[in-house]
Amino acid sequence: MTLYVREYSWMWDKLNLSLAECRVYAYIYGLTFGEAKGYKGSKRQLAKLLGLGETSVREILDTLTEKSLISCTDGLWQSENKTNVDDARSAREDERPARENTRSTRSPHTPLYNINKINKKDSVSRKRANTTPEFVILKQNYFEITMESLDDAMKRKESVQVMWQLLKPAPEFRNLFNDFMRYWNRIERINQLRIWFFIKRKVDTKQPLDPNPLEVIKNCRPYPINYNGTHGINDMLKSDRKMVKAYYNGSYGIYEQMDARLWNMTRVEPLNY
Repeated sequence: MTLYVREYSWMWDKLNLSLAECRVYAYIYGLTFGEAKGYKGSKRQLAKLLGLGETSVREILDTLTEKSLISCTDGLWQSENKTNVDDARSAREDERPARENTRSTRSPHTPLYNINKINKKDSVSRKRANTTPEFVILKQNYFEITMESLDDAMKRKESVQVMWQLLKPAPEFRNLFNDFMRYWNRIERINQLRIWFFIKRKVDTKQPLDPNPLEVIKNCRPYPINYNGTHGINDMLKSDRKMVKAYYNGSYGIYEQMDARLWNMTRVEPLNY
């Protein structure tokens, strides 16, 4: 079963949350406007549902509470942000599929939605497949992708197609697809996201890559690029790429917004948007 949490752009743009923080907040936000009125369950269960470490979830809940974004009363976690009327309406509209998915997973505390049926419909026709979010993403510049669309794509089974199409393997390597898929599916989702973004940037800037797509992902060691003090920093700040000042590994630097999100940087300040 494939599950996802609905996230909204304002959670990134206005709250400056990390990838993991946004996921936890969006989870609780979705339930707050649903039938359950919030999340009432253990932190261990929350970590398991969202694919995060239990220690990380405890720290994130503390951080979100300190920021007055959530609160807990009698074991019920709720979002304190109730001003986004349109999003609240959307959450209520999604209440029915959320209940149906809850019954199918036998979990009383989940605002996640089953998208297996959507996947099956998308795979009926090859022509329609090119309209799925995964293939739409390939046509976009990486700095224009929101975390919601990228996150959704990488959680779907077709995420391997995103990488395969991005690398455009030559005919002599196309027989490696099954090995490529098996290796890709063993990678933790957050690292899939980092690898995707790291390699997409190389492709966009026409940097050389190994012609063997399997070797590309096996040998990829993604890292955030600090542009502070680099020759092209002024051009970067004038470009359409969203740049931020952020704190990472004990010091401040200038990064692309997506790097800051994927590596959970703190003290993020927008520089050119």
